Amino acid sequence: MLEGRYPALYTRLYPELAPQVLPGDMELISQPVDFVGINYYTRGVVSYDQERLVRNHPPGDVEPDVILADEPISMLDVSIRLGILNLMMDLKDQHDIAFMYITHDIATARYFAERTAVMYVGHMVEWGNSDAVTQNPRHPYTQLLLAAVPQPGAKKGRDMSQYQHKADIPMWQPESTGCPFAQRCPHARPECSSRLPEVTRIAKDHFVRCYLYE
Repeated sequence: MLEGRYPALYTRLYPELAPQVLPGDMELISQPVDFVGINYYTRGVVSYDQERLVRNHPPGDVEPDVILADEPISMLDVSIRLGILNLMMDLKDQHDIAFMYITHDIATARYFAERTAVMYVGHMVEWGNSDAVTQNPRHPYTQLLLAAVPQPGAKKGRDMSQYQHKADIPMWQPESTGCPFAQRCPHARPECSSRLPEVTRIAKDHFVRCYLYE
């Protein structure tokens, strides 16, 4: 029920059923509803995705410096995904809020984030300026992620054959050694399984852990 999930939305859409609010509180709790553009008169027809938009906006009495956004657009209709990303962009620009955006969708990370870190099995394998990481990917895992992004209008998909290794994603243990991507990497060398590569600086704000660039 809306009143349990997000009181601000419930109070705004059903004011006669809402509990007594103190003077000035209505403006405060209505800020998320106004910010995402839900019409006051859209009574009883708020979709789950619209409600998700409101719940992604911090309440008016909270002024965070940083928001941890863990998969905020997963399992949403395509039509609402861009709306939530734009909402988060507005929160950054208009309220000076920083975001740590966690996602499996590197295409949206490229759209939203100024800096991107690519992780595999708990290890940062490539990081830096988002444009540098996504337009000039160096680590084979980053290349795999970008190769898997659908290309609208493309006559045929990208060649993924070099990444079709049968190895399972490793269960990393304290005694594990080497690069965690070694068993699935098409460019793996013997040293990849014995020692974790050092950090290599590719550009001013672009770093990678891979023996290909040492």
